[in-house]
Amino acid sequence: MNCSLCKSEIKIAYRLEKYGIKGYVCGSCYSKKIREAYNIK
Repeated sequence: MNCSLCKSEIKIAYRLEKYGIKGYVCGSCYSKKIREAYNIK
């Protein structure tokens, strides 16, 4: 399975549907999008 955002292989899949992202994302993209959503630097 590949990440919906960066297309890399997923080891642990995360979902971000409540943030408007369909499919599964990898840990790196999950962390990045959560930081953006909560304005964490």
